[in-house]
Order: sequence, then C-alpha cells, then structure tokens
Amino acid sequence: MAGRIDGDVVDSGPLGTVVIAPGTPTDSFSRVVNISDAGSTMTADVFVAPREVVVTNVSADGVIAPTLAAGGDLTQGDRLQGILALKLDNPQYVVGSGDFSKMSTGEVVINTVKVLESGTAQQQGAGATIEPHPAVETAYIYAETSDPADGFDPATDTRIGTAIFGNTGEADTVTFTSLGYRIPPDENRIVYVVYDIREDASITPQITVGAELTDYTFIIPAAPGAVAVRQRMAAQWQFGPHYFPIVSDTSLVVEAPDTLIVYPNPDDGAGAVAPASNPAPPAGCGARPEGRESGPAIPGLFPPANPPRCRPSWEWFSAPGLPWMYPAPGP
Repeated sequence: MAGRIDGDVVDSGPLGTVVIAPGTPTDSFSRVVNISDAGSTMTADVFVAPREVVVTNVSADGVIAPTLAAGGDLTQGDRLQGILALKLDNPQYVVGSGDFSKMSTGEVVINTVKVLESGTAQQQGAGATIEPHPAVETAYIYAETSDPADGFDPATDTRIGTAIFGNTGEADTVTFTSLGYRIPPDENRIVYVVYDIREDASITPQITVGAELTDYTFIIPAAPGAVAVRQRMAAQWQFGPHYFPIVSDTSLVVEAPDTLIVYPNPDDGAGAVAPASNPAPPAGCGARPEGRESGPAIPGLFPPANPPRCRPSWEWFSAPGLPWMYPAPGP
C-alpha cells in the first residue's frame, strides 16, 4: 500500500511499531504496511523515501559574521541589515553506506519561511487591526550567490522574498510565501534574514530586534519535502540534539544622529571667512551689518556673546579654532 502520511512518526525500531501523530505538518510519500485495526490510536510500519532538508544557524561563521549587523547597535533608518544566516543542507543517503546521518533521497523545494522578531520590540494588535511593527519596516530573504559563501552583500546576493511583520495577522511574525527555492541533492544553500529599520523606530523606551525560527514548522517545503527536527547519527535509529529553535543575536535600536548642514557664503563676492580666534563680520556683510557689531569669540561659549547678523534669518556662530558657520537659511 502506498500513500501520503500527514503526521509525525514517533519513535520506532527498524520493523517495530510506529505512531502517526495527527495535526502535524510533516509529510512524505511513504509505504505503509501492517496497519492495525481501526481505533482512536492506530499503528503501522512506515517506510519512507524522504526528501529532508537540514536547517542550521551559520551566523557565527568566520566569513559570514562580519557581514551581519546582529549583536551590534542598529540606527533608526538603517537599511538592509543582515540579522540571521541559515544553511539549508540536503545530504543524500547512499544505499549500502551504513551512514544513516544522511537520509534525503531527492531535491527539496522551500516554499515558505516564517520568522519571529525575537527582540523586546512588540507589535500591537492582531488580524486585520494589527499595527505596524515599532522597529522593523520591511523584512527580506536573500540568497547567497557566491560559492563558497562570502557573507551577506545586498549588491551581489539575490533577494528571493519581501514581506512585513504582521502580514498574516500574527504580531511580531513575518511570513515569506511562494519562494520556490530549490536545494538540489547533495548540495546546500545559505540564505539571510534581513531587516530595514524604521526611520521613526521607537527608542524610548529602548528596544531590541532579532530573528528566530522557533521550530521546524517555520520552514515549509513543497511535498514530499520535510525538515529535519533532530540531528541524525551515523548509526541507524540514533538521534542527537534538536535543530530548533534557531535564534539570532539581538541588536539595540539607537537614535539616528542629528545632521548639521553648512552652506557657503550666499554672497558670491565674499572673501574668506575670518577664523573664530579673531572673529569679524562674515565677508559680504559690509561694514555695518544691520547695526550689530561682531564681538570676539569667548572660549567655551558657543555661539559668541555678540554674533554678527547679515539677515534676520541667518544666525552666525563660532567656536574656538573653527571658522564662522551657520545653519540652513530660514524662510
């Protein structure tokens, strides 16, 4: 009997009894034999030819880590910041090798990736009334294009997914769908979770941002693909640690710095501006700048006690060792 199983296989020996747990997303084309009589719990011997992807966190890799922003401060308005690097591995089983750590038998196609924003930022609301995320404006999935991987670079890596947090009505969660990202047999791929930080991201109180794949359901391959839940050992029916959760370092969101714009003297015929150590009316103002005389700059006082004025909307100021400057003209 051949068919498709929807459920988890819970423990088994080579020809022992297995239990199919309903309501779980694992699926694979299978051969099911020795099916028990109908009842609330049914047993069977299940033989599968899995297409299984192994997902691991490679953010700490020596080449990749310097290209990611996770763990450092993020500034309001930062764009395309790498947060998490994932390795998608499709190790193929070799018949007769005796190595059961590699169990995949074909190509795996990744259709959906879900990411939880794992910092202290909290998105409010749910469903149709969900509010914008307080820190992350847009999230992306990028695929590494170099072999071997040389780290995240938005100029050369390929964007394969774009979405916003709350796009499925679930707070602090972003879901990338219809990816169609292929992992060929015996190959692996590196993908990056990337954020745009809002220009008005909340900084009071301070918040952090991060990325997490909580369990194997956060990556969904096309059938008959499946995601490895635990490490397989070389010996048959031996398992190691669980692969999930996969969690990035978190980053503090900090305020963007203020910007001072310095304009040239508006008078085309102006000469050089006097240094602050010996202040004088700015060149082009004339001998009598609207009835105000310029006074010497007082060390430590900024602006001078009696700054000159060429026009009411242009305030000139100086500091010891600096030339005269002024901010953008007012209306």
